[in-house]
Amino acid sequence: MKKFCKWMLALCLAMVLGTLAASAADTVYVKDGGTGDGSSAPSAFGDLADAIRAVSGGGRVVLVGDTSVAKSAGYDASVGAFTAPATSGTLTLTAEGGARLIFPNGARFFCTGDTTFENITLYN
Repeated sequence: MKKFCKWMLALCLAMVLGTLAASAADTVYVKDGGTGDGSSAPSAFGDLADAIRAVSGGGRVVLVGDTSVAKSAGYDASVGAFTAPATSGTLTLTAEGGARLIFPNGARFFCTGDTTFENITLYN
């Protein structure tokens, strides 16, 4: 019985640590002018489409500075729209420190999967 309890404890601990690691990897950061890998606010992505691709299985994209959809590879100026890369899980777009998601006049945002906008300012 002791062997079984130790085995179950080890399994539960591994699952908890795996969940925590997955959660941390499912959050990326983005801002205009960012040059990093998105792993932290100081190392933010510079392109919204790249940030969304980084959490394609679902996760959070956190704006840490103003982010313009028109500066993203996902923006098509001929139709005035940003099309988000496809995700298989829920994408949550949120912001910190007053960061805004900026749209040119009349621009649209096409979601290609489950998308939640949370605590974010949309600016036109």
